Amino acid sequence: MRESDKGREPHPDDNIAVKALFWLLNLALSRWMYLVGAPVLAIGGAFLAAAWQMGPAYHLQKHEVTSMSGRAEARSIEPFWWLDLDTESLEDPHHWSRHARMKLCITAAYSVAEQGYRRVFCGRGYETRAPSRYGVLDVDEILPGVRADWPRDSAGHPVIELRMSPEAKAFLTSREAEYWMLVGQTEEVRAVMPPRGTELDDLLLELDRPLEWVVRLWPREPDASVPLRHDAAHPEDAYPEIFVAGLGLPSDHLVAAIVSLLIGLAAWRLGILYLLFDRSPRTRLVVGVLPLLFLPWWSDTLAGAARWIDRDNSRFGADFFSEVTLGRDMPISIHDPDDFDGFDRILWPIMGSPSHYATLLEPIRLRRPQVPPENPDEALLEAVRQVDAYVDGLSDAECKTLLDGLSWAEKTDRGEVSLLFLASARKIALDPDRSPPSRKAAERFVMWVTSLPIEPKPGEPAFAARVALWRALTDFPTVPGVEIGARQLLARIGEG
Repeated sequence: MRESDKGREPHPDDNIAVKALFWLLNLALSRWMYLVGAPVLAIGGAFLAAAWQMGPAYHLQKHEVTSMSGRAEARSIEPFWWLDLDTESLEDPHHWSRHARMKLCITAAYSVAEQGYRRVFCGRGYETRAPSRYGVLDVDEILPGVRADWPRDSAGHPVIELRMSPEAKAFLTSREAEYWMLVGQTEEVRAVMPPRGTELDDLLLELDRPLEWVVRLWPREPDASVPLRHDAAHPEDAYPEIFVAGLGLPSDHLVAAIVSLLIGLAAWRLGILYLLFDRSPRTRLVVGVLPLLFLPWWSDTLAGAARWIDRDNSRFGADFFSEVTLGRDMPISIHDPDDFDGFDRILWPIMGSPSHYATLLEPIRLRRPQVPPENPDEALLEAVRQVDAYVDGLSDAECKTLLDGLSWAEKTDRGEVSLLFLASARKIALDPDRSPPSRKAAERFVMWVTSLPIEPKPGEPAFAARVALWRALTDFPTVPGVEIGARQLLARIGEG
């Protein structure tokens, strides 16, 4: 301080400048603290919710279920796929499939003290456009050993049922399909194909897989028995026995619950410190502890909040909680049959109308053998044998009509059943007693199949039988391009 300033009172403008500077610094610091504290607090809440679900909530649920002493043997009736879609809360109609789930359900009928009861058990939901090629086809049980026993028609073929609310059906039928695979393979074909269908038509294409249903369901023996555990005082409250028996808490999940608790508490405390950095310790303690007293309630809604915040990637919240929670996010949901009253029911026989392949398959009258095949490979080869026997009885003109129809199906992206006819087409193409037009029709069909193949995938049902049918085409001397295409396909799947 200069000598001339000694003893001088501070100028009022100096205090104003200092206060303004401190105010700006405090404002900037508080903004930064809020930006950092809010996400940290949210992360802490997520881990605390997960710890609650994996620990106390799970044990409460386990005690409630395992205390059920009554036992009953239920009959599995009316299996169905339920399209769970809430159209009222749908905020992005163009991506409705992200918010929809296909759930496999069975209706269990049982009796206790001569009183009949019915409960509907539904498994976890699957995306309507699953990453796998066949989606719902690969799901046949809601719990290990609790499978859907589909009713069968007179030929022994299962009849698949799809249910949805009237609002969901109205929504799907009112919208043109966003993704439509039936577009045609050439300009000539595209010019005469009908326009793309509705979203419901697109969804039903997932069910229109006759060959895949055959290899999955022909070998299966009916098993309509479902052991249940129920509350002796309230028999209507029942769970599958396999679910009750599997309620043990694995040690790795116990460790995960403890780790989640420690991480959650640390992040929660840090978030409170950031958000309330300018408040007293007592205030921070009250504000930090009070919400934790209501953890059992808001932990259940946290996944829904994550779904609302992250609309474009809404699966994050649901997938995170389905992986880490064991209690309230059960692998099954339980409903009263009346919950589905008024739902639209769509019956889909795996053979025949309304399938796109009805004109090709109905004349053959494929039938499930009285002695069911032992495995999917035998099921596929049995279906091929029946097709071969039918084709052998056709005249040359009838063979040409059938093979031209199969070629047209390939060109219009309806080649799902072509594998059933490969052996017959090869036989006709190499048979000198067949007429030249029928042999040419067979060659054209096989060329289309090898040009646009549905490749077998290791691990899928009937993989060995599929490979054997393709391997037969490596000996096709009349059309060398077919042999090359077959060998390339076998090499791509590691069977060359």
